[in-house]
Amino acid sequence: MQLVAAQQVSDFLRTCAESAVVPTPVAAYGRDIKQLFGFAASAASRRGTCSYCTVRTFVAERHHRGLAGHSLQRWLSAVRAFYRYLLRNGAVAAIRHKV
Repeated sequence: MQLVAAQQVSDFLRTCAESAVVPTPVAAYGRDIKQLFGFAASAASRRGTCSYCTVRTFVAERHHRGLAGHSLQRWLSAVRAFYRYLLRNGAVAAIRHKV
């Protein structure tokens, strides 16, 4: 994970913790986001970037390996929340995806 990304994740988790009633989901969100960065940096995504396709591939791979649906839902929730945080802070541009 790049230094800038690590700082953004840290800031995001701090923001989540300040508004969370229970800290457990915040820790899980941190693990989930770090998994995404690790996957994006792996051989499966040689560019080291994270795109819509990277997220879909990650979910499909985890589903194929038998990860439970509720775990995948939580993981996607973490990714969506982090993406919205980055949008609000101007760290990324909105993605327009054709389906």
